[in-house]
Amino acid sequence: MSIKFKIFLSILILLSLLPISSLNAQQVAEIRFAHPWGGERIAYIDAMLDDFNKTHPGIKVINQPMPGAYSEALQVAVFAGTGPDLFQNWGGEMAGVFIDANAVENLDRYYTKYNWYKILIPWLIKATMKNGKTWGVPHSSYGMSFWYRSDIWKNLGLKEPTTFTELESLNKKVKSQGIIPVAVGGILGFNLMRLVDYFFEVSCGPKLHDDLKALKVSWDRPEVVKAYSLLAEWTKNGWLPPGYPTMKAADAQMLMHQGLALMVFEGTWMEASIIADGFDPKKYDFFVHPTDHEPLRISAFPEQFQMASSCKNKDAAAEFLNWVIQPETQKKYYGTALQSTATRGVEPDPAKLPLTVKWRKILEEIKDTYPPADQALPPEVVDGYYEVQDAVAIGKITPEQAAKRMQVVITSFKAKKK
Repeated sequence: MSIKFKIFLSILILLSLLPISSLNAQQVAEIRFAHPWGGERIAYIDAMLDDFNKTHPGIKVINQPMPGAYSEALQVAVFAGTGPDLFQNWGGEMAGVFIDANAVENLDRYYTKYNWYKILIPWLIKATMKNGKTWGVPHSSYGMSFWYRSDIWKNLGLKEPTTFTELESLNKKVKSQGIIPVAVGGILGFNLMRLVDYFFEVSCGPKLHDDLKALKVSWDRPEVVKAYSLLAEWTKNGWLPPGYPTMKAADAQMLMHQGLALMVFEGTWMEASIIADGFDPKKYDFFVHPTDHEPLRISAFPEQFQMASSCKNKDAAAEFLNWVIQPETQKKYYGTALQSTATRGVEPDPAKLPLTVKWRKILEEIKDTYPPADQALPPEVVDGYYEVQDAVAIGKITPEQAAKRMQVVITSFKAKKK
């Protein structure tokens, strides 16, 4: 027997004596990461994952883009147990359907292990919670309010409103100059929804607004009637564009770009969008919408990563999540693979995106927020919310009828859930 063969045989014997766990420890833990993003962003995400994989040789995160009907395809795959290990999601009931189905992992232990409470913005962590537990890791934060043409604003001598009455007075002045105060598009529902949500925050206040969206109280009440009355009044006063129920959100924005409208109710992404569309960002600004309530809450929402319960390498997946939300990673990939952040102290280049930096400070300092209806409400109720706001907008029903109709939608939803 040769010396080489004896050595080879000895190695085989030693390997056979090792416990299976020791052999598995040498294997690479693969993590499939799904998201809805497409275009050139896929290449940026590939680069980010490659960075992680090179510095974490025992883990391999695989990019699995799912552009298209993402939410529907994701639910089918995750509920079947064949979906990704980690996936991008939004907040509220968009994440709630996975939580209620026990399809995602409770991440409390990882929040404690990695001390994510100190890294992430508090209200964003709260937005990932349900039943007192954390079910996701926020990676982005977005706030929404009134953006405006600052050059028109200056020419009209306008001042930032601090009360809802002042906002309506501003609308009157702007309208008297032949300019549409607020451009909004009704097609698909989401753009008009943001304004209607704001009316609910004004008319109901924080607690009642939250209770309504949580389906804890009746919608057939004066405060709801008032919210829909504001929509009817703003429409009647011409403070919204003619024919806006059949207008696209992009067309509504164009009215502002053309100087035909002063404001839009949009999100923190607007500055980057303005630049991408070829307009001068120096001609735009925003203000935080007044609600006449304490605490002053803004319309805001997170995007988060959730871990599937079926994930076979949960600790490895958590290691990737921890790496992604670190300030160093966030700063390196902000604006490419990552379009926003939920990590404290991270912001884009103030020389390039000063208004976005201004928003970042607000999102870090704000104590409380309210989510948009399409995240706060179950999908079946969201459809009713859109139908009712459209009916009020075109004058098909009265605000009183709107409040009653929403309650019918909710009663029917609850009956089907039993």
